[in-house]
Amino acid sequence: MKLTVLTAISLIILGIVSTASWKTLGLEEPDQTMLMSIFFGGALIISLLFKKMSESIGELGTAVVSGLGIVSMFMTLWDNHDFSHPTPKLVTTMGAICCLHFFAMVKRIRSAPRGHD
Repeated sequence: MKLTVLTAISLIILGIVSTASWKTLGLEEPDQTMLMSIFFGGALIISLLFKKMSESIGELGTAVVSGLGIVSMFMTLWDNHDFSHPTPKLVTTMGAICCLHFFAMVKRIRSAPRGHD
């Protein structure tokens, strides 16, 4: 639970800072793809609320949200892979955070005790 909260907060902070500092990054206008990390951070918090009801559903939900963050990173990099622009760097940072959280959740889900067959 602490890992999910930390991941969600870091994604939201990454999105807010990158969106608010678009002039510092040298962009002519705010790039909407920088808002993806705010979306995935919020979705992780919502999944965390489901974890209060059912432990396994919450963990699966956070793993799915992190997996979607990884997929969206690859889709964004597929379209814009020029790393001289700040957007791919920020999206890669978001994807790395989601990737770490995804593998931690998969490890936790696999090590969880199973019910009777």
